[in-house]
Amino acid sequence: RNKFTRVLAALYAVLSAIALLIWLGFLFFALFLGGSPGPDYERSVPYLYVGIMTFGLLGAVLGLTAGIKGSGTKPPPRVLSLCAALSGAAGSIPFFLMELPAVGLFALLLSILPTLLYLLLAPKKSRD
Repeated sequence: RNKFTRVLAALYAVLSAIALLIWLGFLFFALFLGGSPGPDYERSVPYLYVGIMTFGLLGAVLGLTAGIKGSGTKPPPRVLSLCAALSGAAGSIPFFLMELPAVGLFALLLSILPTLLYLLLAPKKSRD
């Protein structure tokens, strides 16, 4: 493994850590700030959507784990990287359902970008 691949894996971990903080912010807003003012009102962010959004948080945690593993002597596991991207993409679906396509697209790119960068830029022999 060369230095470039290790730097890419460290970048993968840093981007996933940033995604983790942003997903925590999304969930904080959805749970506490998107609530209802009284018992007669409906929540602006349903609990089902909040539950699906936790997949985005899970994807960020999996991406951070894969990036940390890849910063060492072994490359990040490909299955772990793909699970991170797919679960993060699933977490962005509620934003599209709440008619917030710009936020949904941002969350989708935030979830897929670290894995995509690593898989596209790392040399093939060092990824396997």
